[in-house]
Amino acid sequence: MKGQILSADGKSKGSMELPKFFGEKAREDIVVKTFLANPERQPYGSNPRAGMEHSAHGIFKHRRRAFKGSYGIGIARTPSMVMSRRGTRFTRRGAFAANTRGGRESHPPKMHKVWGGEINSRESAMALMSAIILNNSTAVLKKNYPTTDFSGLTFPIIMEDNVVEIKKIKEMKKTMAAVLGNASGMLKKNIILVSETKVSRGIGFDVKKAGELNIRDLVVSGKPGRFMIFTESSMKAMGAK
Repeated sequence: MKGQILSADGKSKGSMELPKFFGEKAREDIVVKTFLANPERQPYGSNPRAGMEHSAHGIFKHRRRAFKGSYGIGIARTPSMVMSRRGTRFTRRGAFAANTRGGRESHPPKMHKVWGGEINSRESAMALMSAIILNNSTAVLKKNYPTTDFSGLTFPIIMEDNVVEIKKIKEMKKTMAAVLGNASGMLKKNIILVSETKVSRGIGFDVKKAGELNIRDLVVSGKPGRFMIFTESSMKAMGAK
């Protein structure tokens, strides 16, 4: 299966052999499953002692007329702080318990909770390849961007390596507009450029190395169809794996 290589002015420079997985069937269900198993949410939790630092007396004696007792005098047995005292009578304020002001939470978040699921290595690799195939499918892109004209493009879009050497964003957008043609409106969308050359400056959209791609880079909100552009060297790197 051959892919067309485009120069900076949008003209064909030649062709190259695409990685074998481009000829395989894409599994959108595996893509969604892997996306859900790799949430962006980080584990978090509250201090285990949060709301429990009060010197509240919570062990009440269950007999009448006990010193500091609450049994038989018509008050709740909630742990409480003594605010004032007059003889054997005390003014109290509830503390420590979840139903009191400044008390602990009933069921606070726990650090050890696992937000994601488990995906084996074969499923993870299949999801990554399927996401790339779906992102370069005209049918999927048309569904995501119904007002964009993709008729003049051949997917996947592969550009020569020196495209990442363009230093100004204005020049980069001009180059991409020449490549995309009628679909140049995609420059305002969430484009990702896959390149094997490290880019230390902003070029107007995301840049990732082929070996560092993950499902979160390729699938936005669990829905395949992110617009991708490859460099020649990144496509070769994917074919070598």
